[in-house]
Amino acid sequence: MSTTTKFVTTRQPQVVYLERGDVYENNEDAYDYQDDRLSTHRTVNSVSDLELVRTQDFHRQPSKGKNQSSFYTSFNGLFIAGGILLVLVIIIVTSSILGIVLTRNPTVLNNSTTTTTATTVYSAYWSFDNDANDLYETYNGTLVNGATFSSSTYFGYGYNLALNDSSYQSVTITSPFFNLSYTSFTVEAWIYGVALTGDRSIFSQCQCSSCQSQCLYLIIRNYKMYMGFMLNDLVGATSLSTNTWYHVAYVYDYSRRTQSIYLQGVLDGTKTSASPYQGQNGSINIGISNLSSSSFYGYIDNLKLTTRAKSSSEILTDASVVVYFPFDGSSLTQDMGPNQMNGSISNAVAVIGKVGNGLAFSGLSSYLQVYGFYQLGRSSQSFSFALWIYPYSVAGGTLIHKSAFQYNSSGWCQDMMGLTYAGQIAFYTNGGGRQITGPFISALQWAHIVYTYSFTNGQIMYINGVQYAATGSMSFSSSGIIDWLTIGHNIIGCTPSPIYGGAFFGIIDEFYVFRRELSATDVYSLANP
Repeated sequence: MSTTTKFVTTRQPQVVYLERGDVYENNEDAYDYQDDRLSTHRTVNSVSDLELVRTQDFHRQPSKGKNQSSFYTSFNGLFIAGGILLVLVIIIVTSSILGIVLTRNPTVLNNSTTTTTATTVYSAYWSFDNDANDLYETYNGTLVNGATFSSSTYFGYGYNLALNDSSYQSVTITSPFFNLSYTSFTVEAWIYGVALTGDRSIFSQCQCSSCQSQCLYLIIRNYKMYMGFMLNDLVGATSLSTNTWYHVAYVYDYSRRTQSIYLQGVLDGTKTSASPYQGQNGSINIGISNLSSSSFYGYIDNLKLTTRAKSSSEILTDASVVVYFPFDGSSLTQDMGPNQMNGSISNAVAVIGKVGNGLAFSGLSSYLQVYGFYQLGRSSQSFSFALWIYPYSVAGGTLIHKSAFQYNSSGWCQDMMGLTYAGQIAFYTNGGGRQITGPFISALQWAHIVYTYSFTNGQIMYINGVQYAATGSMSFSSSGIIDWLTIGHNIIGCTPSPIYGGAFFGIIDEFYVFRRELSATDVYSLANP
């Protein structure tokens, strides 16, 4: 019976059992035995014939035959491969766990930062409709030093925050902490400044008022918009006027390290290579900042905050779309624009429209009414109307009627868009008798109509995305108050020639009102949904 001998390698301790008559080989060192001389194989006949070999690849072979790989080599290779696979799995799992555990807040080492990007978007919205609460019921505020609310709003609805700098009035949100560090964010608001000298704060949050990038202040500084993180600031190009409503937006894009400010929806200043705001604590203050002894003096309304960088097109929409009625909302009267100025209807019904549903008008008491048009009530201020129409009849009819009062014809009023008795589209603005008479409109066919105005370009008529006519530069007079619009009828009269006013019989869809003059590119996009 053969004797089994225990063998241990020197490089990597492992045990291999050999029997007499077996041979072993060294694959690494290139030694060569012949009989008792150096060879790749050596017969094992006794314990004395064993020697330690430096290789970890030890092959067991029968003494009478050619070399073949043994079970031990296969097992060793599988063990190594398994170890490598285990290490890779550990690396992948560890990376995934770290990605979940880490937040956007960085670790600061020697003035350098490492961070991950936040995936959750947090938002707050203070409408100031007679309270300082967040509409999402999370970041509720407290009035400070007698701050109050006023009904003198831009749209004529609800209330806004009224602040007086003589008392250093503000709203403060202390809990929970709203983390704006190392992330993108956008702050938007409507403001009306009675005084704009010095620093007039709109929004601030400060951890350290003397530390770079640790104090956030969004203000008006000497009539210009100003965005500061402390020694990391941006100033706008345009001087604001007192006693004027403005839409303002402050944007920080963390991924691009860019600060941007927008006035009336238009980019007014930008700064690249702007390091992020780094404040890790501090209350939100609306109307004051730690860097000024003066508060905002005037009105602040509809302040919105979100932890993402809104695009320029989003901000332009927020600033310039007054109403948008697609007639596809939860109700036919729902304004799907940024201001939610819902209307009221009389004897109008939903039908298939150009895009989704449309609103069908079919009688003397059939109309849509909406209130809240501040811009239209100001003389020579820019505006645009856009809508699709599908006339059942083209023998006259009012499409858009503007008035100072809902039903009282003794106030200021006029038809602004309608059909002539012969079936032509016509525009009118109370500016020296100027009007535009356009092409004939076909019954039972969709047509896209856009009416734009600016003092520089006057009235421009677009039909199906193409400019048809323009008046050139002109001014117009208006009511001086917040106006009403009646769509589909002129229920209180005031019809100027050449419009043949009265009930419109047909469908209207995708109705927009803007507080700016649309460009030809804008018009083309609306006409090709």
